Amino acid sequence: MAFTMLALEALGGQPKHPLTDEERREYDTPITPEELAERQRKLTRKVWLAVAFILLLLPVCIPLWLVGIIVMLPWRIWKSYRLLRTFENESAAAAAHEIDELEGRTHG
Repeated sequence: MAFTMLALEALGGQPKHPLTDEERREYDTPITPEELAERQRKLTRKVWLAVAFILLLLPVCIPLWLVGIIVMLPWRIWKSYRLLRTFENESAAAAAHEIDELEGRTHG
């Protein structure tokens, strides 16, 4: 992100949140191929640590997710049933009102 902001500034843009001096020192100077490779190694290591952490959490998260679905399913069915009944009652009332209006107009 810092690279992009620096490139846009070089083209005359002004970011809403300017870069800090530390970010400017780190990203605004040319780097050697060895420094680039080192940054890539560090980033790769961070990504693999995140992947390992996520894989460790999956055996816990998946069963909790399934239990949540099983526990919430009856409530969701009940809520849907109530919503359907409310809709049907409102539709029936609206239809009856329209019939009353039509009968009133034809007989009046």
